[in-house]
Amino acid sequence: MTLANALTVLRGILVVPAIWGVLSGRLPLAFACFVIAASTDVLDGMLARTRGEVTELGKWLDPAMDKLFYMGLFASLAYASRIPWIAFTLYLLPQIGIAVGALVFWEQRQSFAARWPGKAAASLISISAGLVLLAEWGVWALWVAVAAQFM
Repeated sequence: MTLANALTVLRGILVVPAIWGVLSGRLPLAFACFVIAASTDVLDGMLARTRGEVTELGKWLDPAMDKLFYMGLFASLAYASRIPWIAFTLYLLPQIGIAVGALVFWEQRQSFAARWPGKAAASLISISAGLVLLAEWGVWALWVAVAAQFM
C-alpha cells in the first residue's frame, strides 16, 4: 500500500473518534479528528502525484473516504442537534447520487477525475464542517456549502 493510500485509509478510520467526539460532547476531539482528516485529504493526492504513486485504488478510495467521513460527521452533528436534519438530508442527497454514479463507472471499469466545481463544493463542505464544530453560527456556512452542491 502506498503512503498516499495509507493516509486515505486513516481518514476513514478517523470518522469513528470524530463521531464519538460529537456524540459525547467532546467537540475539541471531533475538531482535532476533522483537522487531521482534512490534512490527509490534501496530503494524499499531493504525495501520490509528486511520488508518481497514483493508483486505481487511490482514485476510488479517496472520494469514498471523503464521503464516509463527512456523512458520518454530519449525521452525528444532526443527531446531536448541532445542525438541522434538513441540512444533513440536503447534503446527503447529492452525495448518494455521486456514489451511485461512481458505482456505474466502476461497473464499466472506468475511472473519473474530479472537476473544479466539485472540488470547490467539497472545499466549502470541509470549511463548514470545521466551523460547525467550532461555533454554533457555523451552521450558516453549512447552508452555503449545501446550496453550492446544487449549483
